[in-house]
Amino acid sequence: MDVHDLIRDIAISKATEESLVFTLDEGCDLNTQGKIRHLAVSSRWKRDKDAFESTLDLSHLRSLTVFGRLEAFFISDKMRLLRILDLEDTKGLTDQHLHQIGKLVHLIYLSLRGCDGNLRLPDSLGNLRHLQTLDVRDVRIINLPRTIIKLDKLRYLLVGFVPRNDYKETGEW
Repeated sequence: MDVHDLIRDIAISKATEESLVFTLDEGCDLNTQGKIRHLAVSSRWKRDKDAFESTLDLSHLRSLTVFGRLEAFFISDKMRLLRILDLEDTKGLTDQHLHQIGKLVHLIYLSLRGCDGNLRLPDSLGNLRHLQTLDVRDVRIINLPRTIIKLDKLRYLLVGFVPRNDYKETGEW
């Protein structure tokens, strides 16, 4: 274990102790949690749908950060109060996931930065009337829906695509 791992473990321990954030990680104890306001899903967590849906109370969740692979069950109708959704660099994001995101009407921050695949932002994006920041940098967005004009509170639309090394070598997207 190096110093960075030690600091990370201390930070996670203190944040959990203070009920600031709960991290789904390899070997974590799901039975001790009450109301979760901030949830981070580690790339090392085994993606157990039953544990996620039946053990965790997502009704008070305010922010969700996912590392690694995104699963469909991570975005739930139970997350009625979710304000921050950070999916930066997640793998497996599909158009169906994006349609689900349109139901999270209290979102103020949405990051899809660096997600893989060709994505179509759905018309349901217009339902996110409180959205202030939409970060789609380094994502292959096929289209922006016309409903984006309904986002009156949108202050930051972060876009741009920098070809990665695989493009430079093959010349293909």
